[in-house]
Amino acid sequence: MIEAFGVGSGVPPDLAKAIGATRQRVVSSSPPASALAALEACAPVLTEAGWNVRCGVSLVYLFESEQAFDSDATIRRSDEARPQWMRAANPGNWHPVEWNELLDGRLGPWTMAVVGHRIVSLCHTPGPLTDRTAECGVWTDPDFRGRGYAAAVTAQWAALLRPSGRHLFYSTDADNHSSRRVADRLQLRLLGHQCVLCAVDEAEESHLHPLSRARANGGTRIDEFSLELTADPAGEDVGAVSQGLDAFHRAHPGFEEKQPLAVFLRDREGAVVVGAVGRTWGESCEVQLLWVREDVRGQGHGTRVLAAVEAEARARGCTKVHLDALSFGASAFYRRLGYREVHTIRGLARGISKHYLEKAL
Repeated sequence: MIEAFGVGSGVPPDLAKAIGATRQRVVSSSPPASALAALEACAPVLTEAGWNVRCGVSLVYLFESEQAFDSDATIRRSDEARPQWMRAANPGNWHPVEWNELLDGRLGPWTMAVVGHRIVSLCHTPGPLTDRTAECGVWTDPDFRGRGYAAAVTAQWAALLRPSGRHLFYSTDADNHSSRRVADRLQLRLLGHQCVLCAVDEAEESHLHPLSRARANGGTRIDEFSLELTADPAGEDVGAVSQGLDAFHRAHPGFEEKQPLAVFLRDREGAVVVGAVGRTWGESCEVQLLWVREDVRGQGHGTRVLAAVEAEARARGCTKVHLDALSFGASAFYRRLGYREVHTIRGLARGISKHYLEKAL
């Protein structure tokens, strides 16, 4: 690559000169050094200049013909409409900013294998997408490897890009045997080895999210973030946490069935005197809040409201109700209505415990 294109593309002149001199010294040695050895010798020069570098050998394969590989997963493609749940289905190895950019098509074409609402394999376009070429990379969840999902998404990626007329390539590190098996399954043609020395400076990283820059630098840089401790959190910050967690929950099978449930007892003026707020999903009903106004306590109104909650939960197909109560609160009240204690946290505060109870419907 140095012989073909020279040194200096995006590299300061003095640094380019130092790299060229280092390379010349290595290749002129006796016996001649390999291409990888030449790159490895150049790496310290870049490191001393403050650049982040990675040196290695990768295998490059060519998609010569149409590939097809069946699997039991649902295949999603970047040229198709995407369900909203995918926003919260980040498999965990993408920063949320990058994940949204990927889904929006700003990081190149992609294909994904989905089992349930879980993304188990992903083939994307990590390098530049030129008018003539495209290169893919693939990732598979360790729990789902060996099932053909990587081969399926890679074949679909090629099918997605083939109409563009580009030459399509697949590359992987030489020591990544799982990715090499994908190439074997799809009968891709091995073009050869390439020795790669990647250097990324701050200017090239400036468009990335701070966590992405930390990854490029080889680790998590704590100084990219600020830690705030507060006893008076802003409502929008609490909302961001709540909405993010709710989106994560909704991405898991079954949780999207969650339905709010509330029962209110009102006086003649319409004011709430007793209220129960909760939710149902699947076969479970959770009562999150139950309150009885002080002046109407002991008159059976709480029992009436809770019975209405249980009846609605039963109508929705629930088989149990669960809730919690503090030791000075209504725990005895719930026990009288057939609830049994399943767990207790003691010492919540001085002399106060928290009781978790449930009742079969």
